[in-house]
Amino acid sequence: MNRRSITKAERGNMRVQINCPCCGSRCKVTASRRMTDRSRHSSVQCLNSACGWTGIAATEVIRTVSPPSPMYQDPALIPPVMSAAEIAAHEGGTEQKELI
Repeated sequence: MNRRSITKAERGNMRVQINCPCCGSRCKVTASRRMTDRSRHSSVQCLNSACGWTGIAATEVIRTVSPPSPMYQDPALIPPVMSAAEIAAHEGGTEQKELI
């Protein structure tokens, strides 16, 4: 499967990309629906006309890496904060040690 590289113009306009689970080509979102304050279901369609796969994708905000400004801090709406170990694991690095 050949994957297309992004152009210089596209680099400034990065968006979430969903790949087809069958052929690996890019998919387009044809419709989406808000499920909760933190999740959304989207109808997606493979752009490879020879494949033709369509399905549903779920997008969910699960953790806070950096809290919002005090103006927007509503504890009921802010997702849980990630620990240093979770951030390191997510980024593929090792846990940062505290400096004393």
